[in-house]
Parts: sequence; C-alpha cells; structure tokens
Amino acid sequence: MSYIFTKHAIEQYISRLQRLGATIPKDPEKILRKLIDRSVETRLDNRHTVKRLINHGFKVTKYLETDGWRFVVSEDEIVLTVEHVDPSKN
Repeated sequence: MSYIFTKHAIEQYISRLQRLGATIPKDPEKILRKLIDRSVETRLDNRHTVKRLINHGFKVTKYLETDGWRFVVSEDEIVLTVEHVDPSKN
C-alpha cells in the first residue's frame, strides 16, 4: 500500500521522538514507511472511536499499529498523524 504522509504526521513523529529523548532519523518519512509497511490494522474501543469521530469532524479513519506506534489513516490512505499506542508518551 502506498500511503501519503502529511507534514503534520511527520512533525508529530519527530516531536514524540524528541520527547522520548530518542535520536531523530535523517529521513523520518523513510522510517515511517518501514514502520507502516509492517503495521496491522487495529480498533480502538468504542468510547475512543466515538470521541475521535466527534473531535475530528466525523472523518472516518483506520488505525494501524506496530512497534508501539499508531498511524491514523484517512479513507483515501493519507496518514493524518502518528502517535504512541501508550497515551502517556504522546
């Protein structure tokens, strides 16, 4: 699958790496592509799904996860943001 990463998604990934004190890769999008290629689709619990739908203007999204990262992807395969599966690390 060929995903398009928004500038926001890449910036969020970098910001979250910085908060963890991790090294920022020279080409973060390349790393994100490797991660998303091995990710699997997951579901949030109903409470979180409804809350996110309301907060984001009822845009339908899917959630892909791997190695502690979650990708929020629109219906047209655009990666809207990248977040930690563990909310305390966001």
